[in-house]
Amino acid sequence: MKKIKTSLIVLSILLVAAIITLPLIEYFKKPKLTERKDFAIENIADIDSIFLVNRAGENTLLRKQADGRWTVNNQFNAAPDKIERLLKTMNKLEAKNPVSQAAQQRIVNDLAVSGIKVQAFMKNGDTKTYYVGGQTADEMGTFMYMDGSTIPFVVHIPGFRGYLTPRYSVNPLDWRDKAIFATPVDKLAAVQVTYPDTAQKSFQLVKDAANNFTVKQNGAAAAATKQEFAKLYAAQFNNITFEAYLSGYSKSFVDSLQHAKPKAIVAITRNDGSTATLRIYYKPVTSDTKSLYDDKGNMLVYDSDNYFALIDGSPELITVQDYIFRHVLKSYRDFVKQ
Repeated sequence: MKKIKTSLIVLSILLVAAIITLPLIEYFKKPKLTERKDFAIENIADIDSIFLVNRAGENTLLRKQADGRWTVNNQFNAAPDKIERLLKTMNKLEAKNPVSQAAQQRIVNDLAVSGIKVQAFMKNGDTKTYYVGGQTADEMGTFMYMDGSTIPFVVHIPGFRGYLTPRYSVNPLDWRDKAIFATPVDKLAAVQVTYPDTAQKSFQLVKDAANNFTVKQNGAAAAATKQEFAKLYAAQFNNITFEAYLSGYSKSFVDSLQHAKPKAIVAITRNDGSTATLRIYYKPVTSDTKSLYDDKGNMLVYDSDNYFALIDGSPELITVQDYIFRHVLKSYRDFVKQ
Protein backbone atom coordinates (compact mmCIF):
# COMPACT_ATOMS: atom_id res chain seq x y z
CA MET A 1 0.00 0.00 0.00
CA LYS A 2 2.84 2.36 0.91
CA LYS A 3 4.55 1.68 -2.42
CA ILE A 4 1.35 2.43 -4.30
CA LYS A 5 0.90 5.68 -2.35
CA THR A 6 4.49 6.74 -3.02
CA SER A 7 4.08 5.99 -6.72
CA LEU A 8 0.99 8.18 -6.84
CA ILE A 9 2.87 11.07 -5.27
CA VAL A 10 5.84 10.70 -7.61
CA LEU A 11 3.49 10.57 -10.60
CA SER A 12 1.84 13.79 -9.40
CA ILE A 13 5.20 15.54 -9.30
CA LEU A 14 6.12 14.40 -12.82
CA LEU A 15 2.84 15.60 -14.28
CA VAL A 16 2.79 19.01 -12.61
CA ALA A 17 1.38 21.15 -15.42
CA ALA A 18 -1.03 18.60 -16.81
CA ILE A 19 -2.69 17.73 -13.53
CA ILE A 20 -3.64 21.34 -12.96
CA THR A 21 -5.10 22.18 -16.37
CA LEU A 22 -6.37 19.06 -18.11
CA PRO A 23 -8.80 17.70 -15.50
CA LEU A 24 -10.51 21.06 -15.18
CA ILE A 25 -10.92 21.48 -18.94
CA GLU A 26 -12.08 17.92 -19.53
CA TYR A 27 -14.60 17.84 -16.70
CA PHE A 28 -16.28 20.99 -17.91
CA LYS A 29 -16.61 19.59 -21.41
CA LYS A 30 -18.80 16.79 -20.09
CA PRO A 31 -22.44 17.77 -19.48
CA LYS A 32 -23.51 14.97 -17.09
CA LEU A 33 -21.01 14.76 -14.28
CA THR A 34 -21.96 14.41 -10.65
CA GLU A 35 -22.01 17.64 -8.70
CA ARG A 36 -19.58 17.32 -5.78
CA LYS A 37 -19.03 19.62 -2.87
CA ASP A 38 -17.68 17.24 -0.22
CA PHE A 39 -14.50 19.22 0.38
CA ALA A 40 -14.17 18.51 4.09
CA ILE A 41 -12.20 15.54 5.38
CA GLU A 42 -13.95 14.24 8.46
CA ASN A 43 -11.13 12.26 10.06
CA ILE A 44 -7.95 14.30 9.55
CA ALA A 45 -6.00 11.79 11.66
CA ASP A 46 -6.23 9.42 8.68
CA ILE A 47 -4.37 11.82 6.37
CA ASP A 48 -0.97 10.35 5.55
CA SER A 49 0.37 13.02 3.21
CA ILE A 50 -0.70 16.17 1.38
CA PHE A 51 0.59 17.27 -2.02
CA LEU A 52 0.21 20.89 -3.13
CA VAL A 53 1.10 21.97 -6.67
CA ASN A 54 0.37 24.78 -9.12
CA ARG A 55 0.63 25.01 -12.89
CA ALA A 56 4.05 26.73 -12.69
CA GLY A 57 5.47 23.58 -11.18
CA GLU A 58 5.90 24.89 -7.64
CA ASN A 59 5.03 22.11 -5.25
CA THR A 60 5.27 20.91 -1.68
CA LEU A 61 4.85 17.43 -0.25
CA LEU A 62 3.82 17.28 3.41
CA ARG A 63 4.16 13.82 4.90
CA LYS A 64 3.29 12.45 8.34
CA GLN A 65 6.01 10.36 9.94
CA ALA A 66 5.65 7.37 12.24
CA ASP A 67 6.51 9.47 15.29
CA GLY A 68 3.78 12.00 14.49
CA ARG A 69 6.07 14.66 12.99
CA TRP A 70 5.33 16.10 9.57
CA THR A 71 8.09 16.71 7.03
CA VAL A 72 8.44 19.00 4.02
CA ASN A 73 9.53 17.28 0.80
CA ASN A 74 10.87 14.33 2.83
CA GLN A 75 13.77 16.49 4.02
CA PHE A 76 12.87 19.14 6.60
CA ASN A 77 10.61 19.24 9.63
CA ALA A 78 7.33 21.06 9.07
CA ALA A 79 6.11 23.79 11.40
CA PRO A 80 3.59 22.08 13.73
CA ASP A 81 1.33 25.14 13.99
CA LYS A 82 1.04 25.46 10.20
CA ILE A 83 0.30 21.78 9.75
CA GLU A 84 -2.34 21.97 12.46
CA ARG A 85 -3.96 24.98 10.78
CA LEU A 86 -4.04 23.24 7.39
CA LEU A 87 -5.54 20.06 8.83
CA LYS A 88 -8.22 22.00 10.70
CA THR A 89 -8.96 23.91 7.50
CA MET A 90 -9.38 20.69 5.52
CA ASN A 91 -11.68 19.39 8.24
CA LYS A 92 -13.98 22.42 8.42
CA LEU A 93 -14.42 23.31 4.73
CA GLU A 94 -18.03 23.93 3.78
CA ALA A 95 -19.53 24.78 0.40
CA LYS A 96 -21.36 28.07 0.80
CA ASN A 97 -22.96 28.21 -2.64
CA PRO A 98 -22.24 27.15 -6.23
CA VAL A 99 -20.64 29.68 -8.54
CA SER A 100 -23.25 31.38 -10.70
CA GLN A 101 -23.57 30.08 -14.24
CA ALA A 102 -22.47 33.44 -15.67
CA ALA A 103 -19.20 33.35 -13.72
CA GLN A 104 -18.42 29.66 -14.04
CA GLN A 105 -16.23 29.84 -17.15
CA ARG A 106 -14.16 32.71 -15.74
CA ILE A 107 -13.61 30.93 -12.44
CA VAL A 108 -12.71 27.69 -14.23
CA ASN A 109 -10.17 29.54 -16.36
CA ASP A 110 -8.69 31.18 -13.27
CA LEU A 111 -8.42 27.82 -11.52
CA ALA A 112 -6.73 26.31 -14.58
CA VAL A 113 -4.16 29.11 -14.76
CA SER A 114 -3.45 29.99 -11.14
CA GLY A 115 -5.24 27.42 -9.00
CA ILE A 116 -3.56 25.11 -6.50
CA LYS A 117 -4.20 21.40 -6.77
CA VAL A 118 -4.57 19.72 -3.40
CA GLN A 119 -4.27 15.96 -2.97
CA ALA A 120 -4.83 14.36 0.41
CA PHE A 121 -3.59 10.76 0.59
CA MET A 122 -5.29 8.68 3.27
CA LYS A 123 -3.96 5.71 5.25
CA ASN A 124 -6.46 3.36 3.59
CA GLY A 125 -5.25 4.31 0.11
CA ASP A 126 -8.08 6.73 -0.71
CA THR A 127 -7.28 10.13 -2.20
CA LYS A 128 -9.26 13.35 -2.09
CA THR A 129 -8.45 15.94 -4.75
CA TYR A 130 -9.68 19.49 -5.15
CA TYR A 131 -8.51 22.81 -6.55
CA VAL A 132 -8.15 26.06 -4.60
CA GLY A 133 -8.54 29.39 -6.38
CA GLY A 134 -8.77 33.02 -5.37
CA GLN A 135 -11.11 34.90 -3.10
CA THR A 136 -14.60 36.22 -3.72
CA ALA A 137 -15.17 39.96 -4.15
CA ASP A 138 -16.02 40.38 -0.46
CA GLU A 139 -12.99 38.28 0.54
CA MET A 140 -15.26 36.12 2.67
CA GLY A 141 -15.11 33.01 0.51
CA THR A 142 -12.71 31.02 -1.66
CA PHE A 143 -13.39 29.52 -5.08
CA MET A 144 -12.81 25.76 -5.07
CA TYR A 145 -13.51 22.90 -7.40
CA MET A 146 -13.84 19.25 -6.39
CA ASP A 147 -12.31 16.72 -8.74
CA GLY A 148 -15.20 15.10 -10.64
CA SER A 149 -17.73 17.90 -10.06
CA THR A 150 -19.76 19.85 -12.60
CA ILE A 151 -19.28 23.33 -11.17
CA PRO A 152 -16.98 25.17 -8.79
CA PHE A 153 -18.20 26.40 -5.42
CA VAL A 154 -17.64 29.26 -3.05
CA VAL A 155 -16.19 27.58 0.01
CA HIS A 156 -15.70 28.95 3.52
CA ILE A 157 -15.20 27.92 7.13
CA PRO A 158 -18.28 28.85 9.18
CA GLY A 159 -17.38 31.56 11.66
CA PHE A 160 -14.11 32.48 9.92
CA ARG A 161 -13.90 35.88 8.22
CA GLY A 162 -11.51 35.79 5.29
CA TYR A 163 -10.38 33.59 2.42
CA LEU A 164 -8.39 30.37 2.60
CA THR A 165 -5.93 30.39 -0.32
CA PRO A 166 -2.84 31.39 1.74
CA ARG A 167 -3.28 28.26 3.85
CA TYR A 168 -2.44 26.14 0.78
CA SER A 169 0.95 27.62 -0.09
CA VAL A 170 3.03 25.66 -2.61
CA ASN A 171 6.28 27.26 -1.37
CA PRO A 172 8.22 24.73 0.76
CA LEU A 173 9.79 27.52 2.81
CA ASP A 174 6.34 28.53 4.05
CA TRP A 175 6.01 25.11 5.69
CA ARG A 176 9.48 24.70 7.14
CA ASP A 177 9.83 24.68 10.91
CA LYS A 178 11.70 27.79 12.10
CA ALA A 179 13.23 25.98 15.05
CA ILE A 180 17.04 26.11 15.02
CA PHE A 181 17.45 24.24 18.27
CA ALA A 182 14.61 22.13 19.67
CA THR A 183 16.32 19.87 22.18
CA PRO A 184 14.96 19.58 25.73
CA VAL A 185 17.57 19.82 28.46
CA ASP A 186 17.22 16.14 29.41
CA LYS A 187 18.42 15.21 25.89
CA LEU A 188 21.14 17.86 25.74
CA ALA A 189 24.73 16.73 26.30
CA ALA A 190 26.71 19.90 25.60
CA VAL A 191 26.60 23.44 24.24
CA GLN A 192 29.57 25.14 22.65
CA VAL A 193 29.75 28.83 21.74
CA THR A 194 32.79 30.01 19.80
CA TYR A 195 33.76 33.63 19.14
CA PRO A 196 36.46 33.70 16.43
CA ASP A 197 37.47 37.28 17.22
CA THR A 198 37.31 37.03 21.03
CA ALA A 199 38.55 33.59 22.04
CA GLN A 200 38.53 34.48 25.74
CA LYS A 201 34.73 34.59 25.62
CA SER A 202 34.35 31.15 24.03
CA PHE A 203 33.11 28.30 26.18
CA GLN A 204 31.76 24.76 26.29
CA LEU A 205 29.02 23.73 28.70
CA VAL A 206 29.02 19.98 29.40
CA LYS A 207 26.38 18.01 31.29
CA ASP A 208 27.32 15.01 33.41
CA ALA A 209 25.37 11.89 34.44
CA ALA A 210 23.98 13.71 37.48
CA ASN A 211 22.57 16.45 35.21
CA ASN A 212 25.04 19.01 36.51
CA PHE A 213 26.99 21.28 34.19
CA THR A 214 30.66 22.12 33.92
CA VAL A 215 31.87 25.11 31.94
CA LYS A 216 35.13 24.64 30.05
CA GLN A 217 37.45 26.72 27.95
CA ASN A 218 40.02 25.14 25.65
CA GLY A 219 39.21 21.82 27.29
CA ALA A 220 40.01 23.04 30.80
CA ALA A 221 37.18 22.99 33.34
CA ALA A 222 36.48 25.94 35.62
CA ALA A 223 36.96 25.37 39.33
CA ALA A 224 33.24 25.91 39.91
CA THR A 225 30.25 26.45 37.61
CA LYS A 226 27.11 28.45 38.39
CA GLN A 227 24.67 25.54 38.28
CA GLU A 228 21.38 27.43 38.30
CA PHE A 229 22.58 29.85 35.66
CA ALA A 230 23.90 26.97 33.52
CA LYS A 231 20.66 24.99 33.80
CA LEU A 232 18.53 27.98 32.86
CA TYR A 233 20.84 28.68 29.95
CA ALA A 234 20.68 25.08 28.70
CA ALA A 235 16.88 24.96 29.03
CA GLN A 236 16.38 27.63 26.35
CA PHE A 237 17.72 25.25 23.68
CA ASN A 238 14.36 23.50 23.82
CA ASN A 239 12.98 26.20 21.54
CA ILE A 240 15.22 28.70 19.76
CA THR A 241 13.87 29.95 16.45
CA PHE A 242 14.96 32.20 13.63
CA GLU A 243 13.07 35.20 12.29
CA ALA A 244 12.80 34.68 8.54
CA TYR A 245 14.23 33.24 5.35
CA LEU A 246 15.95 35.78 3.10
CA SER A 247 15.22 35.17 -0.58
CA GLY A 248 16.61 38.41 -2.05
CA TYR A 249 20.27 37.37 -1.88
CA SER A 250 22.17 35.54 -4.60
CA LYS A 251 23.74 32.12 -4.19
CA SER A 252 27.18 33.68 -4.67
CA PHE A 253 26.53 35.99 -1.71
CA VAL A 254 25.50 33.07 0.49
CA ASP A 255 28.56 31.10 -0.66
CA SER A 256 30.84 34.04 0.20
CA LEU A 257 29.22 34.33 3.61
CA GLN A 258 29.90 30.65 4.30
CA HIS A 259 33.62 31.35 3.83
CA ALA A 260 33.59 34.55 5.92
CA LYS A 261 34.49 34.72 9.60
CA PRO A 262 31.30 34.54 11.70
CA LYS A 263 30.52 36.66 14.72
CA ALA A 264 29.78 33.48 16.65
CA ILE A 265 29.23 29.75 16.19
CA VAL A 266 26.65 28.03 18.38
CA ALA A 267 26.65 24.23 18.44
CA ILE A 268 24.86 21.65 20.53
CA THR A 269 25.48 17.95 21.04
CA ARG A 270 22.63 15.66 22.03
CA ASN A 271 22.77 12.57 24.21
CA ASP A 272 22.58 10.36 21.11
CA GLY A 273 25.66 12.04 19.61
CA SER A 274 23.82 14.07 16.97
CA THR A 275 24.64 17.74 16.58
CA ALA A 276 23.18 21.03 15.34
CA THR A 277 25.22 24.12 14.47
CA LEU A 278 24.35 27.74 13.73
CA ARG A 279 26.78 30.30 12.32
CA ILE A 280 25.94 33.94 13.02
CA TYR A 281 27.22 36.86 10.94
CA TYR A 282 26.96 40.62 11.20
CA LYS A 283 24.25 42.07 8.97
CA PRO A 284 25.05 45.43 7.33
CA VAL A 285 22.62 48.30 7.79
CA THR A 286 20.05 48.44 4.98
CA SER A 287 16.97 50.50 4.15
CA ASP A 288 14.81 48.27 6.34
CA THR A 289 17.07 48.51 9.41
CA LYS A 290 15.17 49.90 12.38
CA SER A 291 18.06 51.45 14.32
CA LEU A 292 20.46 53.55 12.22
CA TYR A 293 22.37 55.24 15.06
CA ASP A 294 23.95 54.12 18.32
CA ASP A 295 23.37 55.73 21.74
CA LYS A 296 25.99 58.40 20.98
CA GLY A 297 24.42 59.40 17.68
CA ASN A 298 26.98 57.66 15.49
CA MET A 299 25.69 55.96 12.36
CA LEU A 300 25.77 52.19 12.67
CA VAL A 301 27.62 50.00 10.19
CA TYR A 302 25.85 46.81 11.25
CA ASP A 303 22.24 46.10 12.16
CA SER A 304 21.95 46.02 15.95
CA ASP A 305 18.63 44.13 15.94
CA ASN A 306 19.26 41.32 13.47
CA TYR A 307 22.04 39.07 12.22
CA PHE A 308 22.55 36.92 9.15
CA ALA A 309 22.80 33.24 9.99
CA LEU A 310 23.32 29.84 8.37
CA ILE A 311 22.26 26.48 9.76
CA ASP A 312 24.72 23.71 8.96
CA GLY A 313 23.14 21.38 6.43
CA SER A 314 20.71 23.99 5.10
CA PRO A 315 21.48 26.25 2.10
CA GLU A 316 19.04 29.04 2.97
CA LEU A 317 20.13 32.37 4.38
CA ILE A 318 18.14 33.34 7.48
CA THR A 319 17.98 36.16 9.99
CA VAL A 320 18.06 35.79 13.75
CA GLN A 321 17.04 38.44 16.25
CA ASP A 322 19.32 40.02 18.81
CA TYR A 323 16.65 40.00 21.53
CA ILE A 324 16.64 36.18 21.35
CA PHE A 325 20.35 35.57 20.82
CA ARG A 326 21.61 38.02 23.41
CA HIS A 327 20.58 35.29 25.87
CA VAL A 328 22.51 32.67 23.90
CA LEU A 329 25.70 34.60 23.17
CA LYS A 330 27.04 34.53 26.70
CA SER A 331 30.68 34.53 27.79
CA TYR A 332 32.81 31.98 29.64
CA ARG A 333 33.01 34.30 32.64
CA ASP A 334 29.22 34.36 32.94
CA PHE A 335 29.26 30.70 34.01
CA VAL A 336 32.26 30.75 36.35
CA LYS A 337 31.39 30.80 40.02
CA GLN A 338 33.62 33.29 41.81
